[in-house]
Amino acid sequence: RLGDIRGAHDLVEEIGRIYGYNKITPTMPEGILTPPPRDHRMKKLREAMRENSFIEILPLSLTGAANLKRCNFDPALAVKIENAISEELSLLHTSTLPSLLEHMERNYLLGKNTFRTFHWGKVFKKGGEHLELTALLTDTRRLRQEDEPLGESGLLSLKEALTQALGVVGYPVTVEPLASASAQAHPGRAGSLRMGDKVIGAIYELHPEIRARLN
Repeated sequence: RLGDIRGAHDLVEEIGRIYGYNKITPTMPEGILTPPPRDHRMKKLREAMRENSFIEILPLSLTGAANLKRCNFDPALAVKIENAISEELSLLHTSTLPSLLEHMERNYLLGKNTFRTFHWGKVFKKGGEHLELTALLTDTRRLRQEDEPLGESGLLSLKEALTQALGVVGYPVTVEPLASASAQAHPGRAGSLRMGDKVIGAIYELHPEIRARLN
């Protein structure tokens, strides 16, 4: 049986077989297991969004050039998938916004007028990736009314929900005028989310061009 012995564990097995496994007193292995520290911020943020009647969706991280273009994102910045199963799923998404808009388009005919959805996940661009949270609040009955009063647009409701949810996880934010122009934001109805001296996001109504392209 020398050919079966290739290491210390094989030798121990042979000794146990010859001596008799039934003669060996069983003992439980001992060791110290230290669980890694857990970050509960995302769990708390999800719960806070749900308390404000937002539903989390979990779409694929794949999209296509046409979908990015209609949301005013540049497909040239996206990471291309080798051997993609279709043109519509040939790129890694550069934002979580297009997926939320696709979900809204597929479901608004099912009888729901108001959508409160959010998606949290990694987004990818050539040269890097980061985590992104996008929340969408829309009333499909007013989807193409570009001149609706600000107080009726849902923007203030979205601001309230986001600031409350971020505050729960220890990120008190304020809203100020948008720091820089955005191809996705309505030019007159947009703001930056600031925490201290750092801008961490944006809140806005969709650009009229994007709204016009939604089916």
